[in-house]
This record gives sequence, C-alpha cells and structure tokens, in this order.
Amino acid sequence: MSNGNGRNPKFAKTCRVILTEDCNRSCEFCCMKDPEITDTFKRVTGNYIAKARYSIVNITGGEPTLNMHNLITMVCLVKYYKPDAIVYVYTNGDLLTREEADILKVAGVDGINWSPHIRPDPLTKNKWAFIHHCVIPVRVRIQNTLLYDDILRYFENQSMEFVEWSIGDCYDMPDEDRYKIDWRE
Repeated sequence: MSNGNGRNPKFAKTCRVILTEDCNRSCEFCCMKDPEITDTFKRVTGNYIAKARYSIVNITGGEPTLNMHNLITMVCLVKYYKPDAIVYVYTNGDLLTREEADILKVAGVDGINWSPHIRPDPLTKNKWAFIHHCVIPVRVRIQNTLLYDDILRYFENQSMEFVEWSIGDCYDMPDEDRYKIDWRE
C-alpha cells in the first residue's frame, strides 16, 4: 500500500483510481463497499494523478460509466501527461454501449475489465464479443458464483481472457497507489 503520501516507493508506476463511488448496482459482494478497502484510497484531483505519470492506471468505481464525461476526462488527462500509459477501465458492463466503447478507445483506453454481476444473456454476450473483437480488448473478471460451463465456453470461443475471483480476493489486492477522484477541485 502507499506510504501515506499516495506514493508507494516500490510500485509507484501503477495506481487504482475510484472515479466515483456511485453505482447502478448494489452487490453484496462488491469490494468497493468495504471501508477497510476504500479507506486506503487517498482523495486527490484528476490532475494530480495525471501529472504523476503512472505507467498503468486502473479506473474503477462504483461504476465509472455512470459519468462518461468524467471517465473520458480522466483518460484524456492521463494520456496527455503520459501518452504511453496503459489505462484500464473496470466496469459491471450494464451501461456501456458500443458507441461509448468507441469513444473510450479514441480517448485512449487500452482495455476493459468487465465484471458481470448477473448471468449474461445472449444479447449482452454478443455486445461484449463485439467490443472485444472490434473496439477494445476485454478481460472478463467473473465472480466465482457466476461460473457456468456455458459462459466459460463462450468466453473461450471468443478468445476473451477471463479471471475468476471470490470475495476473499478483495483483501488481497495488488500493492499499488490508490486514489479517489475529488471532482470539486
């Protein structure tokens, strides 16, 4: 974790950013509802993070796609100060459209980590397959209670990387700098 000033001397090139604490879901297994985790995030401005020139920036929430303007602003800030930074967006995928995925790609997003919280229907799976193949690489981070053979086969057939996780993984997060965006500044 960080050393109190928002910088981890060993892993200062990677950060996780809470874009918003708002979410369109209320999942009981959400890591970002636990104060033991969220209290480790330092409140700063988007400019502070962008000017720090991280090599990897993981944007999460709440649900970051609830405010596409702020999401795009954050991605553009990061890419302005460090064009070769790798930017990932973590989303439950409910709200992201194909058109918004195109916009995120143009803004500079390098990959999307989709974490479905319900069993995806065929239309949803097709939307994500399209985004993965035509717009931005998608890695599926699936909660272990949603692992069904048909879903796994679908992801494998689409050449999507998938990662299984459980609620216990919330307390074994990578050692990285952690921030919450203060949009009032």
